[in-house]
Amino acid sequence: MSKLGTTGRLMALLAALAIFVGGARDASAQPAPRQLSDNCALNGICDGTDGVAGYPIRITQPGSYVLISNLPVQGPNGGIIIALANGAVPNAVSIDLGGFTITPVAQFDTGCVFGGPPPALGGGFNGIGIEAPPANAPPAVRIRNGTVRGFGATAISFGGATALIEDMYVCGNFTGVTAGAGSVIRDCQIQQHVGTGVSILTSLPNPPPTSTIIEDNIISGSGVHCLQLNGGGATIRNNVLTLCTSDGIHTANPANPTVLPPDMLIIENNVTNNGGRGIVVGAGSNVMNNIVNMNGGDGIVVGPASRVYGNVIDTNGGTGLNMGVTAIARDVNRTSWGNNVISDNGTAVSPTIANSIGVGTVCPMPSGGVMGAPTGSVFAFGNTGGNVINGAVISPSSCCGNGIAEGNEDCDDGNGTPADGCENNCQISTTGP
Repeated sequence: MSKLGTTGRLMALLAALAIFVGGARDASAQPAPRQLSDNCALNGICDGTDGVAGYPIRITQPGSYVLISNLPVQGPNGGIIIALANGAVPNAVSIDLGGFTITPVAQFDTGCVFGGPPPALGGGFNGIGIEAPPANAPPAVRIRNGTVRGFGATAISFGGATALIEDMYVCGNFTGVTAGAGSVIRDCQIQQHVGTGVSILTSLPNPPPTSTIIEDNIISGSGVHCLQLNGGGATIRNNVLTLCTSDGIHTANPANPTVLPPDMLIIENNVTNNGGRGIVVGAGSNVMNNIVNMNGGDGIVVGPASRVYGNVIDTNGGTGLNMGVTAIARDVNRTSWGNNVISDNGTAVSPTIANSIGVGTVCPMPSGGVMGAPTGSVFAFGNTGGNVINGAVISPSSCCGNGIAEGNEDCDDGNGTPADGCENNCQISTTGP
């Protein structure tokens, strides 16, 4: 073995050791999380707080905190309030609950059992478990690894602040979680609330797609909706939303109630056995590979220019797939749907086009004009194929004369002139002019 090779290996080893030691120094240089406990709360000695004895613990400094005991909250003012002091560096606040529980001494409800009903009104303190008031909220809050239960107001309330909430058990409060657009809520069990389980609030008029992420949660037993989003741009993925009094996934636009928030990605959720509708979303949404069944109202409701693919929609009390009047639009606002299995609902699909098979039935046009005759089934419009309704495969849609080649059409030149290369039945001309 050459001396040069041995020296090279030695130098490489020393370099790696230097990197390791440097990394260890960097890690050790990070300040340890500040500790929060019932003892420091009652004595007003929790580091990073306002130093006032009793509850709530008021965090005034950014940084990391960790719970080292349960917090049996005394009084009606809540458990933890994040309210950064004037002049504090605008940084994130992170609280690791360490597997401990925050709950009032006089609990609002103690019967937290999966599948149970929302708690009854009355009793307990009307406080908030963990709160970041909008005027003092840091730009980002992280809460993880613990339980918040039994509060007569909201368990975790961050208003419009962006939050990362993960590995939490939230149960038996008046409402579950409120947070702002861009928040991430994942791996949580949120159940049995008088109000809504999770509410995402936003003041953004056009939030970017997927800015909010709700994934891998169980949200159940809410007295209103399981999940409500007051704004567009969200990814809702791989959740169980069940046993809520109203809708499973509900979107709303307080500024314009007639227009649902747009740009939702709703994928691989199980939305079942809710009293209202399963999924309600606005324009430009993608609703894919969900199981939506046994809800009291419609299964899936979508706005214009949406895509609905690969869902199982069955045994809902209302319409299985409700696309509204935009389903028959013949332009970019048309909703498309394919590879869905739709069965045993109050009504299969809405709207349907009466007498859509046969000459003389006209197709709506973007300009308001009409031309041509649709082919296929009464469920033709927007159907890209692969849909099965009550056991029957539904043929793709075709509306000859709208300028869009679709379904079984060979061509569509947007006019009814024969022998011009594209016949008025949207087949290629065998003879030309």
